[in-house]
Amino acid sequence: MAEATPSGEPPAKRAKVVEPDWTAEFAEAKAKYNTAGQKLEEELEKDPQQRDQQRIEFLQKAMQNAQKDKELLLQKQSQPSEAKITEDVIDQKIKGKEWRLPENPDVSPLFNREKELEQVQSYIANPFKFANKDGLFNLLGTSGMKGIGKTQLLLNSLQAVENLSSTKAVYFTFNRHGELKDRFHDSIAAGNRHDEALGHAVLTACDLPKELAMTCNFDECLGIVRKLVSASSDERLVVFIDELGLLDAYEKEPVVVPLLQSLMRCMDKRKGKLVFVFSHLLEEMLERGATDQSGRKIDGTPLVALAIDIWRTNPDFRAWAEAARKHAGIHQLLLSCSGHPRCLFEGLKVVEDLCKSPPQTTTAFDRARQQIINECKFDGMEYKLEESMLMQWFSPLKQMNETALDRAGLLVRVKTGLGKETASFLHPLILSWRAQKNKKSSCLAMHVCHAYEFDAELAEGSEKRMEGLMFHYEAVLRVALAGKPIELRKFYVTNYIGDKFKTLSLVGALPTNAGSLVEFVTDFSDMDFVIDLLKKGKIVVSQKQFVEGVEYLTPWRLNDAEGKLVVACVQCKFVKDKVPWSKVKEHMRSAVKPLTTNKISFFPVIYATLDQDTIQESAYNDGVFLLYDISLK
Repeated sequence: MAEATPSGEPPAKRAKVVEPDWTAEFAEAKAKYNTAGQKLEEELEKDPQQRDQQRIEFLQKAMQNAQKDKELLLQKQSQPSEAKITEDVIDQKIKGKEWRLPENPDVSPLFNREKELEQVQSYIANPFKFANKDGLFNLLGTSGMKGIGKTQLLLNSLQAVENLSSTKAVYFTFNRHGELKDRFHDSIAAGNRHDEALGHAVLTACDLPKELAMTCNFDECLGIVRKLVSASSDERLVVFIDELGLLDAYEKEPVVVPLLQSLMRCMDKRKGKLVFVFSHLLEEMLERGATDQSGRKIDGTPLVALAIDIWRTNPDFRAWAEAARKHAGIHQLLLSCSGHPRCLFEGLKVVEDLCKSPPQTTTAFDRARQQIINECKFDGMEYKLEESMLMQWFSPLKQMNETALDRAGLLVRVKTGLGKETASFLHPLILSWRAQKNKKSSCLAMHVCHAYEFDAELAEGSEKRMEGLMFHYEAVLRVALAGKPIELRKFYVTNYIGDKFKTLSLVGALPTNAGSLVEFVTDFSDMDFVIDLLKKGKIVVSQKQFVEGVEYLTPWRLNDAEGKLVVACVQCKFVKDKVPWSKVKEHMRSAVKPLTTNKISFFPVIYATLDQDTIQESAYNDGVFLLYDISLK
C-alpha cells in the first residue's frame, strides 16, 4: 500500500508491535484479566448492601496487574516486517470476503425523531455549513440515557445516507462489534495515537488479524475502510461511531475526550471528505471533545423522551390505553415509562408476547413492570443509584448536582414546553426498582415504595384518594432533609400560603428509632397518645376514613432554642366538585381542638385540585394550599 499523507496529528513515537503469536504467557495474562473483569462486573451487579468491597478492590488490582503483564509482553515482541499491505492483497481479501464490514443491528422505526434525523442529514449533506472561519468542523453527535434512541438515530441516518450522491457511510459500535474496545486499548498500550488505535480497532472488527491491523497508520486504516464500503477518494465517507462511553467503562485512564479531539483534527484535515457522527451517554463528554480550546462548537442532538402520554394518542397502544382506564396499576405503569422509547415500543411488546394482552391483575401488573425493567436493562443500572444520591435528589433544601446521576445514565430528559426547554428527572422505573430492592434496609426507599403503591390505587376518572401518596411523599422529603431546618414555603411549594408562614423556619426532626416515619391510629380520639407520637417525630394517620377536617398530622419543631412543637393538619380534597373551603377549615379546627387545649400551635395544609376561582386570599392567609392538576391522572 502506497505511503499516505500524515494524519495531521502531533508527532508520536510509533511502537509498531504485534502480539507474540498468542504465546502461553500472553494468553494466560489475558485470561486473568478477562476472568477478573467478569467477576468484578458480577460483584458490582449485586445490591449495594450485598457487595464485598474488599473483593471489589482485589479484583480491580488483579485486572491492573494482568494489564501490566500484557503490556510488558507486547513491549518484548520483535518488530514486525516493514513490508506494507499491498493494494492487491487488500482487493483480494475483500473480494474473497475474508475482510468485510460487520453486520449492523436491525433498524427499528424512528419514533418521533424526524427533526433530529433532519439535523444529522443536513450536516452530512454539507458539513461546510457547520465549520467556523478557521475551517474547523463542528462535532456532530447525539446523547441521552440508555434506550432513548441514540443507536436508532444513527442507524436511520446511515440508511438516509444512501440517498445522498457521492457519499458512503459505515457504522461501528463499541457495544456489539466483537472486541472493539479491547483492540483499541491494546493499540493505545502499544504506544499508538488515539486516531490510530480507533483505526486498528475497526479493522479488527472487519476481520483483519490484529497484528496486521496494527502495522497501519490512520490513513492506511481509512483507505481500507473506504475500499470495504466501495467509496472512492473523491466521495465523502461518513463514519458513525456508537456507544463511545463504553471505552471509558472500568478503565483507569479516560480516553473518550482525547479520542474525539484526535478524530476531529483528522476530519478537519480532510476538508469535507470525512465526517464522523458520534453517540455518547453524556452530552458533556461530546462538548469536551469538541472544544479542545480550539473554538470548535458542537452540533449536538440530545434526545429527549417522547410525550409522556403518547400511549393515549398512538393507535399502537389502543389496548393499553383501554386497560389503563380500568386498572390504576396499568395507568401508573404507562406513565412510569415516561415516554422512554425502549420501555414503550420494546418493553410493552415483550409483555404482550408473554401475556397475550395487557395484564389484568396486580400480580400480573407487577410481573409486567419487571419484564419492562429487564428488557431495558434498568435492573443493571439500579446498583449505581446510591442512597446519598437519593437523599440529595429528594432534598427540598437545594437543587442536586445531577452529574453523578447523569453519568450513571439514570436521568431521562423531557420537554417542559413548546420550545427547546428540557428538564431531567430520575426515571420512575429505575426509582421504583431500587425502592423495591432496598425497602427493608432503607427508610427512604421504604417510603418511596409505599408512595408508588398508593399511587397505583388512583384509578383514572375516579375521585382521587391521595392521602396515602401524600403522607408517604412527605415522609420521603423529611428523610431527605436529614433533620436540617427549612423555611415552610420551601417544603410546601405553593403560591397559596399565608404571609406569616412563608419565612417560618422549622425542623422536621426524625424519630430516634429506625423504621417508618408514618404511624397509623384507629382515630384521633386518644389525643394524648397522638400528641406523644407527634413529639417523637411521627406522621400520625387516622385509619378512620373521612375524618372531618383532617386526615393526618405532621409534626414540626420551631428552629429556635426551645424547639416548640408545631403541627401541620393535612386535608386532601382531590375532587372535581367545588369545595367550601371555610367549612373544611371549620371542621379542621373542631377535629384538632385538643391541640389548642394542650397549647400546641398548628396550621392547616390542604392538598386540592385546581380550583383557584373558589379560593379567596382570606381563605389561605392562616394556612397552606397546594393545588394540582389531576387531568393527567
